[in-house]
Amino acid sequence: YMISDIKRAREAADIVVVSMHWGLHFVEAELADYQREYAYAAIDAGADIILGHHAHILKGIEVYKGKAIFYSLGNFGITGRTFAEEDDQRGLTVYGTRQEKTKSHAEIAAIRKGFGEGGRNFPEDCYKTIIAKMTIEDKKITKVAFLPAFIPLDGSVYALKPDDPMFQENVDYMNKITKAVGLDTRYTVNGDEVIVELD
Repeated sequence: YMISDIKRAREAADIVVVSMHWGLHFVEAELADYQREYAYAAIDAGADIILGHHAHILKGIEVYKGKAIFYSLGNFGITGRTFAEEDDQRGLTVYGTRQEKTKSHAEIAAIRKGFGEGGRNFPEDCYKTIIAKMTIEDKKITKVAFLPAFIPLDGSVYALKPDDPMFQENVDYMNKITKAVGLDTRYTVNGDEVIVELD
């Protein structure tokens, strides 16, 4: 179904962007076994770029046949809830309990340390994020980049400026998690954006 949908989109559109809800959530760097297979199949069917989400943490970027695969953009639209005490309602989810104690997160919290540390619901590296950016010219994606970003305590996501130490921390983290899974993608900082080398 995915392949047929992409082929239909390819016939009707100049640019085909595929959004993938996939992957291992909260786990640093690691990709699920099926992700590369699906990503390659999507590009072979006509996708121009893949934007992955769901993992709640950044993942590396791969270039396949000159097309970028963002395995996970990280978090963006989440609250920056904090908690000072057990009964502090700011730290409760809509289910009425701390995030790491919910049924859906207890198992991962048992193997992924950092939930609830520093007064935040998720582990600290889950608050690093990126904004995908692409340049389109003559009906083609000619440049792919990302803007390093951060989710502060109030949840108001903002793009980091190059003079902010967290900017380089974000770039270093992307390099680390990209290499950790054997991807050879190169990133080049250019002003406030980080270029993904497509060749």
